[in-house]
Amino acid sequence: MLRKDREAFAARGEEGIAALLAARARYEGRAHIVAGLEVLAQELVGLGDADAVAGVVVGRLEGEDMGVEGCRTLSMGLRMLTGLLESPGGNYVPGDAMTAEMGRLAGRCLESGNSGVRMDGVGLCVALHRGVGEGRFWEVMGGVGGDPKSLITYYIVKRQREAGGV
Repeated sequence: MLRKDREAFAARGEEGIAALLAARARYEGRAHIVAGLEVLAQELVGLGDADAVAGVVVGRLEGEDMGVEGCRTLSMGLRMLTGLLESPGGNYVPGDAMTAEMGRLAGRCLESGNSGVRMDGVGLCVALHRGVGEGRFWEVMGGVGGDPKSLITYYIVKRQREAGGV
């Protein structure tokens, strides 16, 4: 249905994204439906207004707990935000308020006991760094230190080398 009438879905994209995040909490990663949820989520992210989509995702994830179900939702949401920032041909650069919210969320996820959430948090950090630049990124992520900071720095440098920038 999405492929037939994208415009009809675009009007309700943010609601769909919130519903997908809620649904993701209920399924283990090995469940067949998870792949479909992830694909549909990325499709919906590309349909809507980037600021509105980011606001819905960040708002949904801010209060998420770090339990098993919460970590499923956090991982999917972090990948959605990363996809939004890295969309091909896209030039979404979040404003100051959204950058700060994404930074707080990523910082919280870097402290998670769940390795998947931590790595998805690092992915968001790398995408955010690319989008907002070195100075603004570290200003927002100022409270991050130690191992998480080293991990973020490693992946930023790795991406720059892969892109031929270093």
